[in-house]
Amino acid sequence: MKNIFQYSISKIAVVTFLLFATSCNDVLDTTPLDTLDPDNYFRDETEIRTAVVGIYNTLDMDLFLRLSRYTDNAYGFKDNTANNILSGEATAFEEDVFTRWKTDYFALGRANLVINNIDKSEVDDQISNIYKGEALFLRAFYYFDLTMLFGDVPLVLDAPSISGDVMVSRTSRTSIIDQILVDLDQAVNLLPETNQDGRVTKGAALAMKAKVLLFNNDFQGAASAAKEVMDLGIYDLFPNYKTLFWEENEDNEEVVFSIKYMQGFHINLLNKRLVNSSRYAVTLSMMEEYEMADGSFINDAASGYDPHDPFSNRDPRVDMAILAPGGVQEGLLDSDGNPQVWLPTDKVKTSIRINKFVQWDRGDWETYDGQDWIMIRYADVLLMYAEAMNETLGSPTQEIYDVINSIRDRSGMPELPTGLTQEEMRSRIRHERRVELAFEGHRLYDIIRWQIGDEAFNDDARGYDQKKLKDPSDPDNWQFKEKVIAERNWNLSKGYLWPIPGIERDTNPNLTQNDGY
Repeated sequence: MKNIFQYSISKIAVVTFLLFATSCNDVLDTTPLDTLDPDNYFRDETEIRTAVVGIYNTLDMDLFLRLSRYTDNAYGFKDNTANNILSGEATAFEEDVFTRWKTDYFALGRANLVINNIDKSEVDDQISNIYKGEALFLRAFYYFDLTMLFGDVPLVLDAPSISGDVMVSRTSRTSIIDQILVDLDQAVNLLPETNQDGRVTKGAALAMKAKVLLFNNDFQGAASAAKEVMDLGIYDLFPNYKTLFWEENEDNEEVVFSIKYMQGFHINLLNKRLVNSSRYAVTLSMMEEYEMADGSFINDAASGYDPHDPFSNRDPRVDMAILAPGGVQEGLLDSDGNPQVWLPTDKVKTSIRINKFVQWDRGDWETYDGQDWIMIRYADVLLMYAEAMNETLGSPTQEIYDVINSIRDRSGMPELPTGLTQEEMRSRIRHERRVELAFEGHRLYDIIRWQIGDEAFNDDARGYDQKKLKDPSDPDNWQFKEKVIAERNWNLSKGYLWPIPGIERDTNPNLTQNDGY
């Protein structure tokens, strides 16, 4: 029986296929399939499901949470790759760059194996087509990630094999986007509107299509795809912005696509990262982006913003997403039975931490690892639709206002002012995306597609001086004094793209490099 191999990095290097898992509900059977023969596999639904779940298992929330550190939203004290990129000192040998590349191609190898072999199965087409649609969606998902971060990359559609060409060249980003859209259109036709166990659905494929089109400036196409999601009548905004991310509300009506986790078996590191790590500090820039409760911005003279009491009377999403100095860790009590107040520590260099996702009142919050990670939610779809319509029509319509206001209303914010121009509405939508989707992995892609690097990447990682925040009851030891934690000097000559990993180019001379590296 011949060995099956899989592309892991885009030389493309060939590595052992490793293993799959049968189902998140089957406690992850880890039977090794490194001698799997596709000619004799995919015989029944169990084998097909095993292969498809293997693609899902490459999804990792940590890869998307950490993207916040590459933006003006967050700062990672020990994140060498992010800090090197934002300081203009990145090289082609950054560890996280290689990890991203390797992970994406590893997943693509698994997806290609399924797509190229599933039609050989004797399983009923009605069943096998759903699995094929899932694999097509995931292949599109990973290629989209690669094009956003690296631009032109090798496009490999064949199933992994020992005899395949490993000295591949880069394919134009435009051609890859074309293939992504072909895959997504096929997925839309194959996938059901609803599915079990967090599996991909028609709505997810349409939402992903809207994202790909929007991020490539096909505004009319993006609006149409997003509207199809809306017209399915399946999704809605979850009433509580704070708790929609919690395990108790998994698979709520706002979730379009999520990474599934199961405590103790298929685990994530979300709470460990946010509670115990110094790598996720919120920047002052992020805090400043939130409006006042009346809808005015803090730089408005009449806003009432008090820099000595900066978190008061703000957009309620501030408290839901950010834990400020002196903020309450909801549900926790101190030794005196009073609500637990958080004081800045050395772990959080900016003195502001992420509150979104964290359930402080869980007794196991330091070790809790079963919380799903939402990749696409309905609020994102609505924001994409509003943006695409605004760019298509040239003047904001009432429908655009209604879509944005529905998101603001959910969090208790007033409606947008009427009479906005297209440019003013564009600014409002970009603002809304930043605050509504904060720390969910969207900001970096938005910066890249909007080409706002001079504004976002050059904003130093600012926070508050911890030495001035010792005792909330003592005015002399409770002062919000701004402090630059790390300077950022984005290198425009390197552009928005990450480098093609040097280790790949060392072994494959056909891979060219992005500018500046």
